[in-house]
Amino acid sequence: MTDPTPAPRDLADRFQQRWLEHNPFAATMYGIGGYDHLLPDESEAGEQAWRAEAGRFGAEADAITAATPAEAVTLGCVRGAAAHEQDGIDMAAAEHTVTAMQFAGPATFLAVAARTVLVDPESAEAYLTRLRGSGTWFGQLGKRLRTGAGKGRLPVAPLAERAIAWAQDVLPGLDPVFAPQPPAGWARAEAWEQERRVVADEVVRPALASWVETVTYLLPQARPSDRAGLVWLPGGQEDYARAIRIFTTLPRSPEELHQTGLDQVAELEARAVRLGAGLGLSGRDEVFGALRDSARSARP
Repeated sequence: MTDPTPAPRDLADRFQQRWLEHNPFAATMYGIGGYDHLLPDESEAGEQAWRAEAGRFGAEADAITAATPAEAVTLGCVRGAAAHEQDGIDMAAAEHTVTAMQFAGPATFLAVAARTVLVDPESAEAYLTRLRGSGTWFGQLGKRLRTGAGKGRLPVAPLAERAIAWAQDVLPGLDPVFAPQPPAGWARAEAWEQERRVVADEVVRPALASWVETVTYLLPQARPSDRAGLVWLPGGQEDYARAIRIFTTLPRSPEELHQTGLDQVAELEARAVRLGAGLGLSGRDEVFGALRDSARSARP
């Protein structure tokens, strides 16, 4: 008789499953099956529900005593991941993020669609289900942007302009939606293809067009490029601190990170000067000048 699954591992597995359900686009991109029919819940209510659940996972990790160093690492990972989920939700990036890049909003949806591989009839049906549900998801994105605008949390104008141009270019053909091909030899392929075209025309295209209308409406109020940073948003200082915790996992202040960068640049420059001295060069300016000259001479 085998031992039951250790509590820390069971907790981590359950957290990962719920994380994938909340981030199904990531599951698709990782090639993890079972989530391809889902879309994220970008609504405020949905986000807050997941925030509360993540907090419960963290509390559960706190209540478990690790029996081994490996279990301690597992529990620490669950605590950290749960805290990062909460910080990410508190940042409320959906309230102001508009971009044509493939890490947020409609661009993410279409990038995932274009990269989806339909290996069997089940995956093809799951993809169609996702397309059918996309109207709700696009609507959530637009609502979050309008909510953010009401708080003074506005998108960045140049990014919004590019996103509008990108979406208008995609709208006529919706090529990414039609990139995945049904399984070869599938008897339902023709009917499935007809259904996809109907869903594209009746759900995806109008939903994306509505999102474009929202962004276009907000564009006159959007932030100029010299105010692109988080610090220009209401609550931006707190968001910046949350971003540091998420992306570095370190308890550092913005000032400390900036000084770390300055120190690293100074160290690299000093090293360049030392190496340059061995080549008969004197000082930073001569070293950098020689590097520029070398680069120019290497061009065809």
